[in-house]
Amino acid sequence: MKSPFLYPALSQRKCTRVLVLQPAENRAAQVVCSLTEVDLDLLSTRRNPYEALSYVWGSPVCNNEITCDGDSLLITESCLTALRYLRMKARTRTLWVDAICINQKSLEERNKQVALMGDIYKCAQRVLIWLGEASEASEQVLHQLRRVERLRIAMIFIQDLDLLRKLQRSIFPLTDVECQAFKILLGNEWWRRTWTLQEFLFAEDSLVMYGSFVLNLETLVRGSDIYVGDPRIGSRQTWIDFVQCSHLRGIYRAVSQSRKSSDGKDKIYGLHQILYDCGITLPEPNYALGTAQIYKEATAALLQGSRSLRILELQENAHKRHDLPSWVPDFEDVQPLYSARIHACTILHKRHIPVYQHGRLVLQGQIIGNLVTLAGRLQFNTQRSVDKYDLSELGGVFYGLLKITQPQDNPTAKYHVDVLQRTLLDTLTDSDGLVKPRISRAAKRNFSELLEFLNDTCEHKDIKAGVEEKQRKSLEVFNQGESGVGRFSKRHQSMEYLSLLRQVASENVGRELFVASSGDVGLTHADARMGGLVVLFPGASMPYIIRCAGEHHLFIGLARGMYKYRQDPYVAWKDDWGNLASFTLI
Repeated sequence: MKSPFLYPALSQRKCTRVLVLQPAENRAAQVVCSLTEVDLDLLSTRRNPYEALSYVWGSPVCNNEITCDGDSLLITESCLTALRYLRMKARTRTLWVDAICINQKSLEERNKQVALMGDIYKCAQRVLIWLGEASEASEQVLHQLRRVERLRIAMIFIQDLDLLRKLQRSIFPLTDVECQAFKILLGNEWWRRTWTLQEFLFAEDSLVMYGSFVLNLETLVRGSDIYVGDPRIGSRQTWIDFVQCSHLRGIYRAVSQSRKSSDGKDKIYGLHQILYDCGITLPEPNYALGTAQIYKEATAALLQGSRSLRILELQENAHKRHDLPSWVPDFEDVQPLYSARIHACTILHKRHIPVYQHGRLVLQGQIIGNLVTLAGRLQFNTQRSVDKYDLSELGGVFYGLLKITQPQDNPTAKYHVDVLQRTLLDTLTDSDGLVKPRISRAAKRNFSELLEFLNDTCEHKDIKAGVEEKQRKSLEVFNQGESGVGRFSKRHQSMEYLSLLRQVASENVGRELFVASSGDVGLTHADARMGGLVVLFPGASMPYIIRCAGEHHLFIGLARGMYKYRQDPYVAWKDDWGNLASFTLI
């Protein structure tokens, strides 16, 4: 009977172990390997002798035995499967595999090795991306992508990329079975894991291994871009997120991705080296600390290192951990960064850099006003399909918002209609322009006409009296009417119009429309209360809502939209800060 494998201590700080995998003719044969220590400082100056494995751990249960240096070592099933496919038939193969090369039972060693992960992948000869075992249809898809790449090289003279894509799709079409296999490929967990982000970003060369099929990562990315628009493949959002990350190491792109990890601490530690290369030095990894403490220290480091407050804009979520301060994002449930049309000074001057003291954040800001009107949580039924959406339900919500924003001192004014439209549509604007489609002029005009129609009903006494049936019938007449834009004869037949209404509803469900004492209208988190402060902080991309809590303040959320409640509905913020007040967020 073999003895359990015991890890010898590493000799130096910048050392790691590599695995020498012994060959075998039979894939089902016992996996035999040995571990040897290497110095990363020496490897960076000469040809790298190992390949680094990037894969998804899957189940953490280690009940699969391999032989390591003559002793027994238990590993996960996904790791064992990968090693069997990676193993050569006639010669050894040198690999770095985190589950084996790091003593997972030693907290001290894990802390040191996690801090070196970026260097480990940088020093590797190549990174092997293991996606798991593949079906016959999946391998056929990869063959197709390889053919598409060869066609691209053969037709390099074609400058029109759209034409080239059409040619590639027409020459190499996908069957329904292959589309289903493609959908499974793009839905693989590897694309969504936190650790895999830095593993492919730091790779000198990357090979994708799907079963026994091997394909260059760049070939997979370029080829997949040809087919991801096919409706048979389904949502392309995961693929868009991956491709954007593969071209950008930006701080906010990295931390705002909805990437998964089995340990919440890895949401930070998995980005340690990426952020360091962006000029942000996080505290050294320490798995002995609680997750809340790690998130606090990381947020403070990101705020001070980036000289911007935009990291705070990730934390507007409904399921935040209760052990986190109001200003610290829950990185396990972050939201995509919001792109505001009102821009403050996004790079902080030294005198405005936040101060982190005893778990509290001290900021300087300019009070714009306080909340004088709140519309209540916006409720939309977003479960219906677009073509069956109850327009009278949407109209009723918009009607209520118009009544709230209508100026009391000038009840016949209509400029608040434009303010409301701008505020609601502003939430649909994405910083990349890829996640959400651009709003067509026709759809925007129909939406504007809808709000104007609803506003006109506010002036009729029979509608004001609450005769909902009349309001519903009036709205039906409006939606059956001519759109006036030429493309669609009836508003309710315009899919762009219906889609826009659905986007407005889904993006703003659960939020709250507010009117500030300054005359601004905006949308914020539903936890806002009357009297809350609207404050513009240097380094923020838009105003924030905060609330008094004794001598300190709570961060509530973003003041989205923020269009001026006057004849001139849009006033951009200036960088003239004047006297700033100090706020301590807890």
